[in-house]
Amino acid sequence: MIDRAIGIIGIALALLTLALQYYFPQVPAWAPCVGFGAGIFLFGVSIGLIAAGGLRRKRPVRSDASLRLHIFGDHRAPNRLSFDNIFRWYYLQSAVINVAPQGNQRLATFGTLFVTFEDDVTVGTLTVRSPDMQLPLYEVKEFNQRYAIITFLDNVPAGTLEVEVHT
Repeated sequence: MIDRAIGIIGIALALLTLALQYYFPQVPAWAPCVGFGAGIFLFGVSIGLIAAGGLRRKRPVRSDASLRLHIFGDHRAPNRLSFDNIFRWYYLQSAVINVAPQGNQRLATFGTLFVTFEDDVTVGTLTVRSPDMQLPLYEVKEFNQRYAIITFLDNVPAGTLEVEVHT
């Protein structure tokens, strides 16, 4: 906040000293130059403080992240078995149901896994695998330094799901 105030004071000082020479012609010739220079200097200090503050808030970057989930294969939410560099995850299961006069019929079930990373990751390879089940077809819809979205084209069966990011 103080950095922006210094910048505003600098701009105001520069503009006032330029206008001052027209309203008060008896001001020494060096005064407007000094005032304008001081105003530009303060504005530069303000820009430097803003830039330095922006570098301090930069998020750390890691090269890997991992998440292991136990999937139950039904409507229950998965259990987290282990994680590294994961801020939050969410598993959404959606069903497409046909409502007909003969009754309701489930046409398809889709799974979507949202993963957000604690620290930014180096965008490299995102691996989705399971040591104990056959995974349905899946697609990585979005993968960047902050999050990943993975969709499964069928219901994920019971077992362990592993998601890893590495370079």
